Amino acid sequence: MALTHLGDAQHMTGDYPAAAASARKALTLMRGLGHRIGEADALRQLGVVQRDTGDYPSAANCLTQTMALYRELGHRAFHAMSLNDLGMVQQLTGNYAAAAASATSRPSNCAVTSDRSSAKPKR
Repeated sequence: MALTHLGDAQHMTGDYPAAAASARKALTLMRGLGHRIGEADALRQLGVVQRDTGDYPSAANCLTQTMALYRELGHRAFHAMSLNDLGMVQQLTGNYAAAAASATSRPSNCAVTSDRSSAKPKR
């Protein structure tokens, strides 16, 4: 996981080649260890770097794999974030219908509610 975090820092500072290299190393390591969450995290990191460097086909491939892993593992929040990331790639490539579908869909095990009363502080 440290390599994925290093990749995050490299990405945030604009060192995209180093960020991609860290994500690839993390992906290889996590797959070798059979660490599925780490694999999904590394794939997502790589996909975001690929998106930000204009490699949209590779980004879409990584992010699609990421969504499938998070769905399989039951990680709803990360599945939703990956869906958002994929929607951004779709929007950037002009696939607006798919981007709209990604933006308005949600993982099947997430609920939608407009009742925010429980979020209000108790007095």
